[in-house]
Amino acid sequence: MEKAYDRIEWDFILKCLQELGFHFTWNSWIKQCISSVSYSLIVNDKPHGLFIPTSGIRQGDPLSPYLFIICMEALNNMLLKEAFSPRSGIGVKICPASVKISCLLFADDCLLFCKANLGSCSQLKSILDSFCSSSRQLVNYHKSALTFSRNATDTQKQLVTVIFKIPHRESLGKYLGCPVFQGRPSYSTFQEIINKVTTKLEGWKANYLSEAGRTILIQSHLESLSAHTM
Repeated sequence: MEKAYDRIEWDFILKCLQELGFHFTWNSWIKQCISSVSYSLIVNDKPHGLFIPTSGIRQGDPLSPYLFIICMEALNNMLLKEAFSPRSGIGVKICPASVKISCLLFADDCLLFCKANLGSCSQLKSILDSFCSSSRQLVNYHKSALTFSRNATDTQKQLVTVIFKIPHRESLGKYLGCPVFQGRPSYSTFQEIINKVTTKLEGWKANYLSEAGRTILIQSHLESLSAHTM
């Protein structure tokens, strides 16, 4: 699921900081940082108007990503609390002895896990609604998708789709240019990396470069492709 990034309530940010044990002085300083911003419109190369926001964090501000991560920790804690409840159905284990993974977060994207039944999905929907109501974040349904394991029946798929009002896809496709594989990765999973490397090599005039130049070119381009995917 993907959410809006910039419209976080200031009170919610300060509450998260308080719950994490930030000192009152830090809270006051951060409140000044996020609430002192103003905006103007550039018309014919001249600024016009003055807009004072009442919520949100500054895009491009080095402090903003940290504040967003802290706020997303609130969602993570809500999901973890429910995942450890008996028979909640929220979260997944990668092996019988492991702890449950309730979600995976990267920037403003979430990968959520739950069983495909009415109780689990309704509880997960309730947690999302509660978090959105408190933080004023919104789920971007146009960029969200549901995917199921091979054990899910057509009836379960239809039920979950109705609850979340999110379309069902057989595969999650690509994320940041990398394929999101389901199940065990195979040779074909990484074939695209090989194709990208081959395409780059064909377009390089490596014969005109020194050995050191070719080494730097490989390190800066080819190695990053595999590292990014890993």
